[in-house]
Amino acid sequence: MDDHDHRIGLHGLALLRAGVRGDVVGVHRHRTAIAELLGDPAQAAGRDLPAVSVQEGYAAWATSYDERRNPLLDAEGPVVRELLADRPAGIAVDVGTGTGRHATWLAAQGHRVIGVDASRAMLEVARGRAPELEWLEADARDLPLPDGCADVVLCALTLSHLPSLAAIGELARIVAPGGRLVVSNPHPLATGLLHARAWTTTADGIRVRVPEWPHPLGDYVERFVAAGLVPTVLREPPHDGSEPLIEGLPAAVVWAADRPSDPAAPPRPALPPIAAD
Repeated sequence: MDDHDHRIGLHGLALLRAGVRGDVVGVHRHRTAIAELLGDPAQAAGRDLPAVSVQEGYAAWATSYDERRNPLLDAEGPVVRELLADRPAGIAVDVGTGTGRHATWLAAQGHRVIGVDASRAMLEVARGRAPELEWLEADARDLPLPDGCADVVLCALTLSHLPSLAAIGELARIVAPGGRLVVSNPHPLATGLLHARAWTTTADGIRVRVPEWPHPLGDYVERFVAAGLVPTVLREPPHDGSEPLIEGLPAAVVWAADRPSDPAAPPRPALPPIAAD
């Protein structure tokens, strides 16, 4: 499906929503837009963005990631922080930390923070942003950290870049008794139905997309329970008004899952400082 088809589809969804609300002006506006898109041959040229690997995409995106407004971050960020705001200061591991947007906030809450990412380019930006924190290059599916070492584990807008949610088992492995795992992703409605994808521009000016997969909500529950966690919160923050065609539709899914306290659990393993690369 090219960008032309995508715009028609979005207007079609918006037309249905306007009709259900009884928004006569909205119905007319979206019908007119669809007619114009169908009647303009120049709009029919395919404009699919070329796909690159996750590593290549984030290497290109790293230096501009914090500069470009991203409505998904605006929707997701406040909810993630709400679900972590009441956690006592302890050890926090931010997996898929990117440029450290959540890691620096966790540090400001008093946590000892370890930021983990598979992209060396993104970690370089994070280190420059907060050199006093600990940064670790690693894959979310294979974390070089001991079992039950963290009071808080966060994985924000990362697992959508993997074809399955199997990494939840690895994230849960490092959550201590009484600890919390928070996971956020683009909403499966966005990645599945609307075909939304992360995108960036390469150094030579080519706009590219990064692979993403939609994960059904039920899959999260199955993974949490299998890993011994109890899912306690599900939030679906909506898109803001910056894109009228999808305003009000869910932008992200944000989960909190807790590991029950266990008085009989062995002492928590010591976590030595993470050596800088």
